[in-house]
Amino acid sequence: MTGNEFAKKSYGYALGAIKATSHPPLSEDDFRRLRDCDLKGFKRLLDELGWARGIEGDIPERIEGEFNYAVNFIKDISPDKSLTDLLLFEEDSENLKLFLKAKILNVDVSDIANRGASVPIEIVRACVEASDFTLIGEEVHEELKEIEFESDPFIISSKADRAIFLHTLKVAKKKNKALYTMLLKYGEAKNQISEIRLKQMGVDSKKYKDLLLPVSYKSLENDTSRSDDEIISHAKEKISRAMYELRSGENFAPIAEYFFAKKTEAGMLRLILAECELKGLGEEVSDNG
Repeated sequence: MTGNEFAKKSYGYALGAIKATSHPPLSEDDFRRLRDCDLKGFKRLLDELGWARGIEGDIPERIEGEFNYAVNFIKDISPDKSLTDLLLFEEDSENLKLFLKAKILNVDVSDIANRGASVPIEIVRACVEASDFTLIGEEVHEELKEIEFESDPFIISSKADRAIFLHTLKVAKKKNKALYTMLLKYGEAKNQISEIRLKQMGVDSKKYKDLLLPVSYKSLENDTSRSDDEIISHAKEKISRAMYELRSGENFAPIAEYFFAKKTEAGMLRLILAECELKGLGEEVSDNG
């Protein structure tokens, strides 16, 4: 083993690599400045900030490319790949849902699947085609062994989310207490959001209890002190806070912090880009009016 290979096994190496990376997360001040821009200024400021250095394409393609860079980066520097992979549970869940629905429609979605997930898309596709999910995880297979007989998109999505979350939760409980605690808080908030979404659809959430994430949570379905949007917004804040709290007191924390910062960055840039585009359309309509 070379000295460099040995270094890559340490969290000290990972911390140094994060501090030295040419792809640091954008700051709150950066986001504030970007929000004040029109579309041309938005693109120009991103370049001035050195964002997505060396990644080609239009802005949406570069956002995707920058996030995928971050995923590959943490995989490369982490001393514990199995632990780092747990951070990607949402990406794994999205791919699984995509291939399950594609099977019903008999379409190929390989080109649009997220290659930044922890489970290779070739494995996800093979598992879905065979209706055998043991290569992803025993918990996943147990949850989805009857999924081929299901055609309701909502149930398919819910079962896939639950299956991946169960697997992630089980591994995290064995490997990292802080990550396990974060997942419990994440699951609680997600269930509260799902419950409100079901109510808005006119669906009795009690009928879908078995499809929610397997963590206890306080039901807010009948909370009259806040609007549904306020409850959902508060739940999303709890998720962000839980991910932020993962930063402290763990050797693994800098890797988790970098990943979630880049994930937040991607979401913020998509939102600001949409705002800039709407702003441009409004100005165009005003000029033509």
